Amino acid sequence: MFKLAGRVLDFYDDPDFVTNLTAQRLFGSKLYAPEQVHELPDRMFAVKIATRHGDVRKWPVFNKLATKLSGAYFDEAAPTLPDELRKVAGFFLKQAHEAFSLPLPASLNAKFEHPAGGFKWDSEAWEKAPDEMEAPALDALAKQAQVDFLQGLRNLSPKERFEQANAIFDLCKRAQCDLDHRVWNYVEKERHGPYLKSEIQARATMIKEASSEVLAETFVKTLAGLTDRGLRTFADTIMSFDKQAGLDREWDRRLKDPYEAVFGGLEMKKQASKETDVLKWKLETLRLQPKELERIFEPLFVNRFIDDPVGVYKAASPLTKKIILSLVKRLPTPSTGEVKAHLTEEYKREQHKMPLDWTLESVGKAIAEGRNGGPFCG
Repeated sequence: MFKLAGRVLDFYDDPDFVTNLTAQRLFGSKLYAPEQVHELPDRMFAVKIATRHGDVRKWPVFNKLATKLSGAYFDEAAPTLPDELRKVAGFFLKQAHEAFSLPLPASLNAKFEHPAGGFKWDSEAWEKAPDEMEAPALDALAKQAQVDFLQGLRNLSPKERFEQANAIFDLCKRAQCDLDHRVWNYVEKERHGPYLKSEIQARATMIKEASSEVLAETFVKTLAGLTDRGLRTFADTIMSFDKQAGLDREWDRRLKDPYEAVFGGLEMKKQASKETDVLKWKLETLRLQPKELERIFEPLFVNRFIDDPVGVYKAASPLTKKIILSLVKRLPTPSTGEVKAHLTEEYKREQHKMPLDWTLESVGKAIAEGRNGGPFCG
């Protein structure tokens, strides 16, 4: 058993680092704060060490800065480490340095064999995307993240699915790559998907059939009280009731899990013609240059354009459109990736404007009356 007491192995162990004012400014932005580290998954560390008090993870590699710091601390500690620990941690730390294109400290220049028991740092490190990866590497990382997510979907809890899908969504925006619709089903939005009505009805009916009519009524009334809250709260509440009523056994069988039930089923925005997409991108860019607009248009028109450039352009007179187009033509033509990234973000913004479009009170009434149609249809 390797004794950790009093040992400084990584930067979180080092009181001089943790209390340093410069380091403290990094916590919460470039680095996780010490009190947040326990929330990270195992794959964000180079090794897990067994101790009498439980497992301890060392040498975090959740982003480029953390990996660089871990490499420096490992380099200092390596001569005093047990050989097996040095080899296991060294293998995965070296992988992380190479993935982030970091120079290797002396202790990682050795050749390390893949440990048979593993503690791998691999492409799943997308949960905290690299800060300064080159575009091709970032694109490959984003695509591999989706493959890993879909292959391991059944082994993830609903909350893990939700958190990882949202991390992938953010990574795909940076990598400017396409997002699989099965990942999109778990991305947080402020408009529920088409699954939600039938999923609520199915749950309430199953609870009622299990001779828990009071719980079924409480379930519906609780959700009815959340219609002005975010859908994340909605999904969390459904998950709590599912576990209480034993319905979590039906996830991926008779029921969709709570996060897919709430957010799933909405289509990704389909691209229009390339010319239309480029024009939208340029109109959005033009609104960031109000001085160009103020030279020609009245302040009231400029303010309206800044608020809604596409809408104002569509409603403008032919002459005004011609003037706007003359300004737009001076802007550089965006890359395909820039347009795709803008459209994805634009669609998410649109979703954020859309509240619940039905009332849960009607759900409760339908269940109480024993009907299977009404507000759940369509």
